Amino acid sequence: MARKSKRITIGQVEEALRKNGGWISQAAKSLGVSQSAVSQRIRKSEKLQKVLEEIEEYFLELSESKLITAVNNGEPWAIRMHLLCKGKNRGWIEKHQLEASGNINVSLVAPEQYETPEAWEAKKSK
Repeated sequence: MARKSKRITIGQVEEALRKNGGWISQAAKSLGVSQSAVSQRIRKSEKLQKVLEEIEEYFLELSESKLITAVNNGEPWAIRMHLLCKGKNRGWIEKHQLEASGNINVSLVAPEQYETPEAWEAKKSK
């Protein structure tokens, strides 16, 4: 006998997303449904997509405010993070140097060259 899937409303998904900080797998767990069920509900609902964006924006703003507080408190890790993220136009970039000798074949590939994350992962695993 086929298992009946539990119907979840937009309101239930919204509440679960807000209670779980936008973490879809935890929202699904709290609703007693699969992560794919919640993801599918979000994909089909413009309202839920906006709710998720709103939650993500809230936590990004919160994280940035905590970073600025740490910068103001003189935390070296925070100062470095802020300079590397926001100070690029002033020359604050992280450089990597690679030294090698002998015959070496190098192929540089950017993820943007691939249409999907799966294509990129497939290329990386070769």
